[in-house]
Amino acid sequence: SSPSNPITISAAQVASFIADPSSFSGYSAESYVIVTGEITPAQASALNSVNAAYIQATITAASISNLAGIAVSNSSRTSLNKFSFEVTDTSAKAADLNTIIDKTSISVDLSNVGVIETSDSAAITTLYTASTVGLGNEIINLSDTTINAQALNNINGYTTGVVVVTGASAVNGSAADLIAVYSANVAGTITGLGNEAVTLSDSSIDAAVLITLDAFTSGIINADNIT
Repeated sequence: SSPSNPITISAAQVASFIADPSSFSGYSAESYVIVTGEITPAQASALNSVNAAYIQATITAASISNLAGIAVSNSSRTSLNKFSFEVTDTSAKAADLNTIIDKTSISVDLSNVGVIETSDSAAITTLYTASTVGLGNEIINLSDTTINAQALNNINGYTTGVVVVTGASAVNGSAADLIAVYSANVAGTITGLGNEAVTLSDSSIDAAVLITLDAFTSGIINADNIT
């Protein structure tokens, strides 16, 4: 069911509201709470103790660690809180950003983030397909040891910044995806490739394509799937 009418309080009233919500006219556990003005991450976390359909508030721009610490576990919530977040960090781990995004139904402002790191390329896909503001020109540092070529091509398309691959010892995928990845590496939009073992998923391939692919890496090409 839809939540009851909202109750609106100011940022200055947050402490009093937490201490005794029922003293505020119109409050019920089925209402949603709108807080006007900015509140701190600590205040946002403290509001978790108040039963409500959800809390709507603008949180003061803060670090990832402070935003990630906001409590959102109240079982009375019927939907995600509508917290407006702005991350102040200039570099971040993808998984940490995903943790913050999961705390709110409002697009998170990541405009300050210029470098994103991960050892799990799936976390990058989760991040860039989520509802955010300000992403699109970051340097992405991938430290996966094994990378799927299609996923890497997708990641390269998420940002106009460079995708830096470090520590990868194996790349797998179709010849078309692999050639796209290594061509991007030559062009400089992806860096760090050139000596990986490659596993082809194709069952058939043109010999010229295989020769082209062989020139991209000093690693062994596994063509066992080709019949």
